[in-house]
Amino acid sequence: MTSVGIAYADADRSLHDFYAFPEPIRAGVRVLLVEDLLESGNRLLAATRRLEGRRAQVVTAALYYQSRSQMIPDVTLGVLDEPVTFPWEVRPIHSRSSGGEVEA
Repeated sequence: MTSVGIAYADADRSLHDFYAFPEPIRAGVRVLLVEDLLESGNRLLAATRRLEGRRAQVVTAALYYQSRSQMIPDVTLGVLDEPVTFPWEVRPIHSRSSGGEVEA
């Protein structure tokens, strides 16, 4: 398993910088691209196009996507336009004295 790292390379969020991209990609390799929430969908679309350009078989998945997204993932729970915070986006504060987690 590997990951693809993509960041926006400009203020308009139209240019993508692939800072972690597995090379070389063998033709016919199967790739699953996963996101938690597609807002614009631009980065997932850019990664899909780049991989398909190297003849990879790409399947996309996202827990949710917003109605303004440029793409609908192949696998998803559906549309979610309300703000959401996923559990992995919240960092627990660790207290050494209690040895456990403290809610922020």
